[in-house]
Amino acid sequence: MRSGRRIATLLAMNAIAFYRGRTVTDADVDFIRQLIADHPTLSRRALSQKLCEAWDWKQPNGHLRDMVCRGLMLKLHREQLIELPPPRQRNPNPLACRVPRGAGGGGGGSDAAARQLGVAGCLAF
Repeated sequence: MRSGRRIATLLAMNAIAFYRGRTVTDADVDFIRQLIADHPTLSRRALSQKLCEAWDWKQPNGHLRDMVCRGLMLKLHREQLIELPPPRQRNPNPLACRVPRGAGGGGGGSDAAARQLGVAGCLAF
């Protein structure tokens, strides 16, 4: 019975997404769109920090929930509910460029082998 009331309440709030315990409504998405429009030159990180400050979204230790907020914004972007600015940096994580053994010829993975296989996100060092 409890879950039925919760669903009815969420539907009444026009909930369109749930993320890490937060219910996101149409009004929240409109707010995020306006925040992006008001600050078109800010990076994704700076936008998420501004959103955390506006929503007073903090961790128990008082720090902003910046990474969680960025994840929410990326989710909304992928669902085409908001339009984020393009990323300014790519993740230089070498583990993201790993190629399975034997796929690139040599014993271990290499950047050249990763590029041949079309592994996205690999950087040429």
